[in-house]
Amino acid sequence: MSSDWTLHATEASVNPSYRLLPPLRLLHLRISDKTQLERFDATISGNEETISPENEVKMRETLAGICKKLTSRADTGLRALDDFAGGTNLKVHTVSFDLSQSLVFIRWLWEEEHDVANRLLQHIESGGEI
Repeated sequence: MSSDWTLHATEASVNPSYRLLPPLRLLHLRISDKTQLERFDATISGNEETISPENEVKMRETLAGICKKLTSRADTGLRALDDFAGGTNLKVHTVSFDLSQSLVFIRWLWEEEHDVANRLLQHIESGGEI
């Protein structure tokens, strides 16, 4: 399924997919704490929104870290694309339409990854609801 463990953005909102949140919450769960295990179960079944305020803070910090890594990866990808384009003298030589369009599409993908991750990071840092 394409919406599993992903980040989503529209003009009006930005959020992680629902399926991404449980593993992030589980990552910070104290397994020895029966109450937390029960609350985790309750979040999976939809009976509770969160496990605990502390768990939610840690989950948000981890999600923000993922966003930072994705933004950095996109920046690296865009620089590599610019290096490739410049290194092969694409501006000097005539290149095929297919190569030119492929580079444009790759740029769009890197820019979208950067935009979605950066917007979610800003949303998290401003205290927006997840």
